[in-house]
Amino acid sequence: MSILTKSRSDVRPIFDYNSFIDTDMSIYDLLKREFADSKYFIDGVFEDDPIIVKYLFLNRPLANPLSALLKVDYLGSANKLYDDLIDNYAKDIFGNIYYTDVFKLFSNLMLIETDGYHVGCIIDHPLKEEVLEHVIAGAKRPLRIHRGYENTELDECDSLYLKYADSLHRLPKKPVKKHIFICEYNFNVVYLDSGRPGVRYEYHEEFPDNLFYVSHPYAKLPDIERE
Repeated sequence: MSILTKSRSDVRPIFDYNSFIDTDMSIYDLLKREFADSKYFIDGVFEDDPIIVKYLFLNRPLANPLSALLKVDYLGSANKLYDDLIDNYAKDIFGNIYYTDVFKLFSNLMLIETDGYHVGCIIDHPLKEEVLEHVIAGAKRPLRIHRGYENTELDECDSLYLKYADSLHRLPKKPVKKHIFICEYNFNVVYLDSGRPGVRYEYHEEFPDNLFYVSHPYAKLPDIERE
């Protein structure tokens, strides 16, 4: 069967938890509360309007969310600082739930009672699974949990929803004949002559037997002009 044509009864998406739960904003809240006076962060960044903060996260060139907040001189410490935050403040971060616009699709699918919809979710931290149990309370169908990207059973899905395009490299094998939706962050996309975003070319080249799409995590934000 072509990846362009599939029956309604064969809907099998797998969502990366990070595509619909916005831990970037949760991390920002923690930093604002606990580390607002730290010399490491851009002056005034914790006084910005939440809309501005979302733009900072969307337009960051690196996957690590701290790269949107750190002064240039401290970007080299971003990965270690991120790991320290997760090690020491995981409950504070994951317990403070923000949703991206991808959540609307995920939650709607979980509420469909018609047979033929099989939804999966990739979890990369045990506390996220606890949060997910709360998030899907009232769901009309079971959710298949894939614990870790490396344990994702690709044969069970027809589409993937990922926050990070680079997560494709963490899967147990290359996806083939899948619809792959990547969130529109600057580190994932390029902007075409039309101004529309497209998934970076290297992913099309490395994973050629798939169809790529861009999903916006904050659909209500107005577009900004790009050079």
